[in-house]
Amino acid sequence: MLKINPNETEAYREQLKIYQQLKDYRGIVNALDGLVRLNPNQGYYLADRAAAKLDLKDRAGAIADYRKSIALYRQQGDTSQVERLTQELRKLGG
Repeated sequence: MLKINPNETEAYREQLKIYQQLKDYRGIVNALDGLVRLNPNQGYYLADRAAAKLDLKDRAGAIADYRKSIALYRQQGDTSQVERLTQELRKLGG
């Protein structure tokens, strides 16, 4: 695992890019954990983490992240993202 400053968003983004290229889904989730922690109002990090959790067969974790992301987008008035993520959530039965 790469060592990075746990308080730097850009470092997590760079780490995420590397793990995405490697298709290392556990690494992707770990990088996104940091991004979610540092940017709690960014629904796209939660949505991306949900997708990565699905790749790891973590259905319950994906559903939880999709729900949180939908709630954030709803608060921000982004109806297109709410609609898109709600469709993803329905596919999972959540």
